Order: sequence, then C-alpha cells, then structure tokens
Amino acid sequence: MTSSSGPIRNGIFLIQNVETNTFLKLSSNNRIESRPMRSGTTSPSTRMLWLVDERFDGYVTIRNAARNESYASIQYDIEGFNARIVFSQVPCSWAIAEATFSQYIIRTGNSMSSLSMYWELLDDAPGTVVTLEESQIQGFRWKFYSQRRTPTVAPPALPYSIQNIFNPSRLRTRPPRPGMYRFCACRTLPLIPCVDMNI
Repeated sequence: MTSSSGPIRNGIFLIQNVETNTFLKLSSNNRIESRPMRSGTTSPSTRMLWLVDERFDGYVTIRNAARNESYASIQYDIEGFNARIVFSQVPCSWAIAEATFSQYIIRTGNSMSSLSMYWELLDDAPGTVVTLEESQIQGFRWKFYSQRRTPTVAPPALPYSIQNIFNPSRLRTRPPRPGMYRFCACRTLPLIPCVDMNI
C-alpha cells in the first residue's frame, strides 16, 4: 500500500498510526481502537474504513463505513475535562494537517473547542482506544491509505417473467406433427398463445 500525501479532503481511507503500525478500527462498543492488519489482507473490514468529507469551512467530517450515518465527535464528562471521541448524527469538524511528508495529525476544529485536541494512541498494545489529548504526547502521527469505493449491495434480480423470457432452458417444444412444427412458449410468455407454423 502507498500512503497518501498532500491534503486529505474526500475519500475512503485506512488510517495507520506511525509509531505503532496499527490501524484504526471501530470496536463493537463504538470506540475507535488500534488493530494490526492481518498479513495478506486484500479486502479490509468495513470497520477499518473511514470516510472523510470536506466541509464548506475547510475542515472535514470523519465517519466509519460500518455505521456511516454517524460522525466522529467529541464529548466531555465534565466541562473541559475527560474528552473522548463518540459518534453522533450531528456532523462535527476535524482538521487533518500534514505534519511531515505523508504523515498527518488529526485535531479538533475551531468550532468544537477553543483548544486543539489531538487523536493519540498512548499505548502500542492492540485494542488501545484512541484518546483526545491537549498536547502531542505519543502516537499522534497518522498515515492515510486511500481505498476505492466498492459496491456492497448486489444488483437487483430480474423480474420472474423477464428471467423466463431470456432463459433458454425454460423453452419447451412439442413433437412436430407431419408437415407442421409447433413451438410452445406458454410457460415462457404467458400472454402469447401456442402458434402453429407451416414449414
């Protein structure tokens, strides 16, 4: 995989922590945690895919592909303390800034807090939850790997009558009578009667 460089504005991404080499994944209890990528994986779980959309103010929103109706947001237990990332149906803005080539920091947008708070991993153990910190302590650099959009819903099946029309195995013939050939399409085209054709 080749990591992205330049502005991160719109797209679907895998997000990897530079220090731990683990990837962000949405946990079963809706927390953002770190997980290693299995060797040889070609189709990551939707819980490891993150949708980034640019806002009108230059910031971005971040969603997870597994529950793309909700946005990564910030919540405090007490005003100004114990900030953590939660998911909300109300879009919240984040800033993704390139610190060095192809390495980024993710921080709160100005509309969310007067102080910038950074996405960080304070432990390299798998399953560590991403926290919000007021200073760049540890595990605050990230890489983004762009992923192509792939369809997740199978195309609708053709109506039964149309399937029959174009399915040769459904055509039935009757033994020809002398001098006549009879083609029966009754089961294939219910509205067309059997027709005798001279040959």
